[in-house]
Amino acid sequence: MNMRLFAPALAVAFAFSAVPAGAALTWVPYAAPDAGFTASFPGTPTVAKHPSDATVDGLYRIYEFDTNSAAYTVTVFRYKPGIAPDATPATFRGLRDSYAQGSGCKVASTANRTVAGSPGLESVCVDKKGGIEHLIDITLSGDELAMIVAAGPLGFAKTPSAIAFRNSFAFAPVVAPSPTPVPVASAMPPQPTATP
Repeated sequence: MNMRLFAPALAVAFAFSAVPAGAALTWVPYAAPDAGFTASFPGTPTVAKHPSDATVDGLYRIYEFDTNSAAYTVTVFRYKPGIAPDATPATFRGLRDSYAQGSGCKVASTANRTVAGSPGLESVCVDKKGGIEHLIDITLSGDELAMIVAAGPLGFAKTPSAIAFRNSFAFAPVVAPSPTPVPVASAMPPQPTATP
């Protein structure tokens, strides 16, 4: 897998402006049936879809919720059968390195970790210049790759919010959107006929 093609998906911009300063956060379960995961966000995330030739439906998705002091992001790739990268530490480190490069942070720590019941990698990346710390978890289950990121001020990776967000992530069955029903003439009730 070409890590350079993956890098734009991994660079996260942190505007931290969706929630006013001092507002209480309400964590809500969020299900993304078309992307095959559930997670709790501190509000309804925005969803960005980007083209990818490697995915089942030609898209990868980024789900993000920004607060005044932190950002919570899940990036999901549902690969076409047989082309997902191997779930190895080397693969996860390569993806982590692409994320770090795109985000302008340096890897401070890394450990192999089970994420959502699947093999994965957890890293903390620090952008000292920008004052941002990223808790990054990367995992692969079958043909689905997920990157779960919680980012905030320095020291944020060890906060209950960052850890709770990471722990809330789970893979879920993908549910294809149902097509819009089209009325069929034979299924319609008989219509009264007018008599002249």
